[in-house]
Amino acid sequence: MLIERIIYGEFIPGSIGSIFARAPDPESPQQALWREVIARATLDALGFAYDQEDSDRGFVVAEARRWFKFVSEDLETVFSLAGMEYEPLRTIVLSCKPYVKKSVDKKPDGVIVVKTSKRRIKKLHAKNNKV
Repeated sequence: MLIERIIYGEFIPGSIGSIFARAPDPESPQQALWREVIARATLDALGFAYDQEDSDRGFVVAEARRWFKFVSEDLETVFSLAGMEYEPLRTIVLSCKPYVKKSVDKKPDGVIVVKTSKRRIKKLHAKNNKV
């Protein structure tokens, strides 16, 4: 489950993991599912969109961060269905820098590739945990 990846993840800022860890147990399978949706959005916003092609990762990160940035009816509904408050997680996610390079490489065929190095992840992890 993605929530366990966030709680026990090596490179996930601890304050984000503690929000999920402190949340009360889901009251229903539907509520657990909505928490997984939030977990996926959180990982995407932090740059851990590993199920995406490298060329799509920057777009996925930007979309996830935009979902957290602008409080919308969708955001409020998803958090309500998950039985969680959105503001604490939203604040921390937006204060963390995503784990992707800002610069991109362009292949000869025109495909844009966003790469992440382990060194950069460790550096940002240390910085994000100071939040």
